[in-house]
Amino acid sequence: MVTGATGFVGKAVVKRLVGEGHQVMALGRRPIAQDETPAQQTVSVDLASAAPADLLNGQDLVVHLAARAHARGSTPEDFERDTIGVARNVARQAARAGVGRAILLSSIGARIAEERDSGAREYGRAKLRAEHEFRGALDGTGCRLITLRPPVIYGPDAPGSFGSLVHWVSRGRPLPFGMARSKRSYLSRHNLVDLLAGLASADDDRWKAADGLVFEPSDGHPISTRDLSIAIGKAVARPARLLPIPPLVLRSVGKLLGKAELASGALDTLIVQPQPSLEDYFGWAAEARLPETLEFLKPASMRR
Repeated sequence: MVTGATGFVGKAVVKRLVGEGHQVMALGRRPIAQDETPAQQTVSVDLASAAPADLLNGQDLVVHLAARAHARGSTPEDFERDTIGVARNVARQAARAGVGRAILLSSIGARIAEERDSGAREYGRAKLRAEHEFRGALDGTGCRLITLRPPVIYGPDAPGSFGSLVHWVSRGRPLPFGMARSKRSYLSRHNLVDLLAGLASADDDRWKAADGLVFEPSDGHPISTRDLSIAIGKAVARPARLLPIPPLVLRSVGKLLGKAELASGALDTLIVQPQPSLEDYFGWAAEARLPETLEFLKPASMRR
């Protein structure tokens, strides 16, 4: 079963799993059109409320992706309902149904919240609490759990900060990132889907060894916001227009405009932790890396 099956990641995951021969139940909050997913079964259900008690009966693996994706315009109550509450309900049902394996898609923001709660974003704090709820509901049930904390996920039609950066570069807008040289990790949707498919097919020995571990997958090639803007510009055939604004000035302006988190997201160093290693436990390493993973941005005539 894949929750959040109509989302940016979920749609691609369902397609890949079905293509590899898995029988997939796709869950979404809104009704799922027949031509929207290749899943053998689709269910429309609000996981924040009481879902059917037998929803997970017969499922071998739950891939839990459903959550409030972005902080903009969200309240703590939104995160309590759509991230924490949903995780709690899904894990409780998995426990009751005797599901043997579960994958929880969290965020690197959860680690930041774990390390320094006072400076963490609401999004990261909610993800960390969702991890605790999910893990707590499965404790003692025999269900093996793998938690993934990815950095920013990008790909075709990506929402959030990456999508905004592509929009700005593509339209030739001047950007104040000429001196934003701190490295940040990213994860392409292609690589994440490849990882999830690999985990779904992994044997029980690998799952047993990795049970309860938290992994931070990435493309394996950290890149600064400056260099990412340049790479996007090359892909869309429109050079990025970068202004050499000192980071201290950019942070100050961001704070004055109520955009401190946006400035931090462009300027702060954020690198995934290499251990535990997905390659050691599951033999997985990123299949493609930047700038090759930006191929989807190129005009059709320029693609390989």
